Amino acid sequence: MILQSNLDAICKALETSGYIILPTLLPETLTDALSQRVREISEQFQAAGIGRQQQHQLNQEIRSDRTQWLRGNHPAEKDYLACMTQLQTTLNRNLFLGL
Repeated sequence: MILQSNLDAICKALETSGYIILPTLLPETLTDALSQRVREISEQFQAAGIGRQQQHQLNQEIRSDRTQWLRGNHPAEKDYLACMTQLQTTLNRNLFLGL
């Protein structure tokens, strides 16, 4: 989980300056586990596209990265998604955002 002091800092910074840089927001054990997970599933990444539904297309000139959805079916993914939910809830509550 994200430390409450970091959540407080995020809210304060977003309210006053509109941005924040926190290089160590997530616990190191989680970032290490996510890094390992990426290495494990790197072959499953799909070419990223542009557009939605019928307009979806692959265009290497515009977008050449590869993506993979987090499904939460692995402990590292589940923990990361829990952290993002915690952040979302905090931002909605403190900054009255509709995220």
